Amino acid sequence: TTLFRSENFADERTYTLSGIIVEAPDKRQMQTKLALRADTLTTSTGVVYRVSGRVLATNRSGWPDAGFGDEIRVYGALKKPGVIEDFSYDDYLSLRDIYAVMPKAQVTLLK
Repeated sequence: TTLFRSENFADERTYTLSGIIVEAPDKRQMQTKLALRADTLTTSTGVVYRVSGRVLATNRSGWPDAGFGDEIRVYGALKKPGVIEDFSYDDYLSLRDIYAVMPKAQVTLLK
């Protein structure tokens, strides 16, 4: 089976990713940022790919009860991080080996 990098799918389309939370969740006011090491990606047509790579998923519906080491599924549009005003968000995230983001993720705790 070919292993794809999750950022290869960062084309602003909607996907479902499953994987493990690899950093402590960053809980902020009304949102939580979760660094996910993705292992599967499912397209809207149901095609499943084995993937690798980290994705930063932002859940904006409060604070999901998920923590470091938990297995989760996230659903949303997968994008490449860019520049925010004068800040190179993409360069900043690359220091954490993150090359794709899901800004409005729906999060499901698997175990």
